[in-house]
Amino acid sequence: MVSCTARRTLSSSSKRRGASQRNSRKVMLRHSGCRDGRAPSKLSSAFSGTQDKCAACQKTVYPLEKLTLEGESYHKSCFKCSHGGCILTTSSYAALNGILYCKIHFSQLFKEKGSYNHLIQTAQSKQKESEEAAPVAATEASEKEQEVPPQDAT
Repeated sequence: MVSCTARRTLSSSSKRRGASQRNSRKVMLRHSGCRDGRAPSKLSSAFSGTQDKCAACQKTVYPLEKLTLEGESYHKSCFKCSHGGCILTTSSYAALNGILYCKIHFSQLFKEKGSYNHLIQTAQSKQKESEEAAPVAATEASEKEQEVPPQDAT
């Protein structure tokens, strides 16, 4: 185990110079990083901070103010409806493409006559368009190959 002699030296030299006890404590606190050459304990790492960032404001989210939903961390104050700004709870939100809404605004914006038919219909129409585009592209390519006249080998 590695021991640090600089800490003892600093504290004894500060006493010889007549420095106040307060100053010697400051020196010892600053130098306490090499105390035993050990990694920080699990308990100290729990209080040292966090690397989680709020999905709304991109600032650090600390454990006391943290809400985690769908794999994202939020501040309690940032967990708001993107349309109306109302404060959300874990039971009163709806998310579409990572954008948060309260259930009221979500239903106003995305429901059509009490159902999600328009969302399903647009998804189906896009799927049909992509399926139709693939055979058309294949037939156009085969037509181009047929239209090329043979060249003479003279």
